[in-house]
Amino acid sequence: MRIGILGSCGSVGRSVLDVIRSNRGGFEPVFLSVYSNAQGLAAQVAEFLPLAFAVASPDFLDAANPERQKLESALDGIKARVKGYNPTVVYGPQYYERLFESDILDAVVVAVTGIDGFMPSCLALRRGVKLALANKETMVAGGGIIMREAKKNRADIIPIDSEHSAIRDCISKESASDIKRIILTASGGPFLNYTAERLKTVSASDALKHPTWRMGKKISIDSATMMNKGLEIIEAMHFFGLEADAVDAVIHKESVIHSLAEFRDNSMTAVLSVPDMRVPISRALSLLSETERTKGGDKAAGRLISGASALDLIARGVLTFSAPDEKRFPCLKTARAAARAGGIMPAAMNAANKLAVEDFLAGRLSFCGINGNIERVLERVVNYEPETAADVIESDAYANRLYRQING
Repeated sequence: MRIGILGSCGSVGRSVLDVIRSNRGGFEPVFLSVYSNAQGLAAQVAEFLPLAFAVASPDFLDAANPERQKLESALDGIKARVKGYNPTVVYGPQYYERLFESDILDAVVVAVTGIDGFMPSCLALRRGVKLALANKETMVAGGGIIMREAKKNRADIIPIDSEHSAIRDCISKESASDIKRIILTASGGPFLNYTAERLKTVSASDALKHPTWRMGKKISIDSATMMNKGLEIIEAMHFFGLEADAVDAVIHKESVIHSLAEFRDNSMTAVLSVPDMRVPISRALSLLSETERTKGGDKAAGRLISGASALDLIARGVLTFSAPDEKRFPCLKTARAAARAGGIMPAAMNAANKLAVEDFLAGRLSFCGINGNIERVLERVVNYEPETAADVIESDAYANRLYRQING
């Protein structure tokens, strides 16, 4: 399968390539993109020899940019080593438009951060390219439009987040009428047992010390505030066609159970594994390549090798659960309210949260001030239902403008 990886040098992108290494012959990375990590990209190009690759940062539109020159020098060295290798190189934020002009892709993994993942996801689905999505903001800001594009163009869309991957497996063979609710598990982040008073003085470096996962800065802060779980609730609503009140969250600090589904007979199903993103990634890739043609007809491709360790339940021991505290972590409550309001409220909340996290990381805002800044924006939003991809992009820009007007 010919696959593209947008955000190939991020934590998810690197894990995708690790799974591909463990399943040689099944996947060919034909397109890679990064935002600005040209050095990391050069190493990946040297290993995988993609047909095309891109750097999204507008700084790279300047041919005199030193980092661009280093990348092109590295490419010259690869070309000298690999006779006949001549990939397409694209620079700038609109790189994905060039990507989808061609027919080199069977599937694409969107693992870029922020609203930047929305348009590439839309274009992939419009071209009928299978989509594995690891970008929360795409579904939060424009999930209705994304799911409509997938249905209209009969394009597969597979979640990569461990929680949504687990839910998909739990309910894929169930009748919608049998699903009572789904329960997303949350580690609780680094401040799970902090008092409200202690939270007032935590630093950005404290918030980045996630007890279970190793992630980028933005998602690590979102985990600390529990906004990440709020975003996942909205994601789940779109992915699985559920109302906000049918999606719940529970603290499970061991991160072994990756989510649960409860049915009307009050039974539950769950997916368990060690906390390693290569497990849901391998599952997503296996689903993307699920059907193989044989002389006898179709057959399931089966599960891939993830490279993750096996889960030892005896060694793991006790698994614990508790209710999230929305007083100490009000971002979860704010996200639930935005989910119920619908329209552009989730997109506006997502945009305001991004800027509030940036302010916190820069030392301009306290940890406990993040939710307040978000709520002040949402109080001013004039809500409407987005009808087009352009509406989604504009709603993000609108919330950005409001945030700066209100919070400076």
